[in-house]
Amino acid sequence: MKFYLGVHQPIWLTRVPDIPLLVSHRRLGHRRTLPRAITEWALDSGGFTELQLHGRWLITEKDYVRAVRRYADEIGNLAWAAPQDWMCEQRILKRTGLTVREHQRRTVRNLVRLRELAPELLWVPTLQGWTLSDYERCADFYERAGIDLAAEPLVGIGTVCRRQSSADVERIMRAFATRGLNLHGFGVKITGLDRYAEALSSSDSAVLYPVRSCWWMLIFSLPLVRTAYEAGGWVVFRYELECLGGTVDDPLLVAHAGLLAGLAERGRRRGQPFLIGPDGRPDGRVNAFFASPRMLGRSPLTWKKYAQSLGMWLNFLLVLGRRWDEATEDDAEYFKEWRLSERSNPRLVEASTFAANLAGLRAFYRWAARRYGVVDPVVAVDDFDLKPRGVRGQDVKWLDPAGYRRWRDLGVRGLGLDGRPDGLWRGRNEQRDGAFVDGLYSTGLRLTEWASVLVTELPDDDPARGYRTCRLADACAKGGYGHKYWIQREALLGVLDYVEGARARAVRDAQRAGRYGQLTTVRLVVGSERGRLIIQEPDGRRTGPALNAVGPWGRRRLFRRTEQGLEPLAVWLNEDGMPRTPHGWQHTFAQANDRIARAGLAGFSATPHMLRHSCALRWYSVGRLAYEHRFAHLSVEETKDFRAQFGDTWDLVATILGHRSPETTKQHYLEPFRALDVELLLQHAQQAAVERFLASYLAEHPRVLTDPVREAT
Repeated sequence: MKFYLGVHQPIWLTRVPDIPLLVSHRRLGHRRTLPRAITEWALDSGGFTELQLHGRWLITEKDYVRAVRRYADEIGNLAWAAPQDWMCEQRILKRTGLTVREHQRRTVRNLVRLRELAPELLWVPTLQGWTLSDYERCADFYERAGIDLAAEPLVGIGTVCRRQSSADVERIMRAFATRGLNLHGFGVKITGLDRYAEALSSSDSAVLYPVRSCWWMLIFSLPLVRTAYEAGGWVVFRYELECLGGTVDDPLLVAHAGLLAGLAERGRRRGQPFLIGPDGRPDGRVNAFFASPRMLGRSPLTWKKYAQSLGMWLNFLLVLGRRWDEATEDDAEYFKEWRLSERSNPRLVEASTFAANLAGLRAFYRWAARRYGVVDPVVAVDDFDLKPRGVRGQDVKWLDPAGYRRWRDLGVRGLGLDGRPDGLWRGRNEQRDGAFVDGLYSTGLRLTEWASVLVTELPDDDPARGYRTCRLADACAKGGYGHKYWIQREALLGVLDYVEGARARAVRDAQRAGRYGQLTTVRLVVGSERGRLIIQEPDGRRTGPALNAVGPWGRRRLFRRTEQGLEPLAVWLNEDGMPRTPHGWQHTFAQANDRIARAGLAGFSATPHMLRHSCALRWYSVGRLAYEHRFAHLSVEETKDFRAQFGDTWDLVATILGHRSPETTKQHYLEPFRALDVELLLQHAQQAAVERFLASYLAEHPRVLTDPVREAT
């Protein structure tokens, strides 16, 4: 029996080899670009949600065929597609106002029409009904339409997922199995498979993905399902406890309600990773690392990086036939060679990437050595150190102001090398993307920090002030260290223009399309008082969390009600009006760099953190100029007194970047210079000849990128 694992993110198609997957059309239809599948997969039409929301199918058969053809061509490996069938649950019948018989007729007519429009695609006929006699009548409808179900490679049985473990469903499955049909049980999981698995050719977990944080706990007790999970390697999962609230009537969840309720009590947090081994079972020792106090204090981004590095290492050891607690230094050296220079590895990485992998492995083994007494194969001792030399120096680069403007104009604003609009530009988000990168460069914030800002946190424009002071919330800052930050007026105006322009249009379009009304996790902000929000939760309760304690993920769920309807509080939105995730900005930078490379400027690129480094470089330059212009008359002793009172350059740049210690700034950003108090820097930033200073002082620096077009002329 084949088991299709239901996944909520299409990107899984590129990451999970050898496991059949099930993806819904509702997760693919809105995407401009599609992933390329490395595994077999099937398409669910998303019919239950479609009928529950609208009481009818809004997408036409022609549009659905067009979408499925695109999936087959661009994603590949499509095994079969479900039709636009009509489920027969009571709640759906009530929503459509139709009878079971009419739902069955429409289901059969749809299959006939889809096969007329796209005979080259494998459309799976689906039997719908509620009682056995209902399903038998539906089979008769197919026969009258000229469809021999016994000759079909697969026949779906629908309207069973919420009652899969009942005797009625078992009787239905066995009745059609005796007819010689190759059956697929839509939404049939553990409790159903335990009763009638031998009657099925395949099944899926179409509604399992909301509980992917605990699915391994539920399947390892059933050998039949475990054999369907033959990935051949370790796979990384994460907890998403908030997703459980809307599916409490699922039999799988009901049967294990106590287990699920105890996850949060045992310290599990949203986004916390855990790994599943090649046999479908977890290693409690490995997963205990991510529940340790040290790791719980790290950011979700660190969790993700460490989990990916650890998963890669465990799979490498799996090929060698070695357990992680038996690994040796020789294994670690071979791992380094394989990642960096092994010719048989088609995906070699840079030294900086391996250094990041190594950081995760060292954190794990330091903890495991103390906890379990295992030998640490990656620790640096004597003359043995896996870390590539010179990684930090090669990794850090900067853009001077002219270089930044050129990168922004070419990459995200759609201008040509001559500074004029490029007629070949096909971008639609230049106002949003330009405002976002300007904000990164101006504030020096990290990507996730700047991406989490709310419209209510934006300051108003003040023409009399060149900079405005803002505050980053503790829950959004790295390490929970909230701090002040400063944004230049020009960058702020760009953000405010975006809010009133492209963002407002996206919100209006989403409101007209009813997208916000379909969301089930909206936290409606109805007021605020003394730094606390007054929130109406999805279940009707009112809560009062401190805004300072609401993190990036929670902020994307915050909405307010206006005269036009619901509106997200997040500043940065996708084209569909939904809050944009920080990861989406990585694609923006990648596309910008690709565009610049196609323009003939290979090697002239930027990353979000590079803009943060460039912000630090700019302020260090401002400080030097301001010092020379305003305090050159001070004696040596007076200078010492001034620096003792206000701090030196490192304290000031660390304040701007939000570093707790100037040592971080010293080690990773710049070199020391005399500087002034932050307010003095701000006062003179507009007047300082920063660009002339950088052009002369750092003209020959190999890691400071300037405008390549101006340089050539």
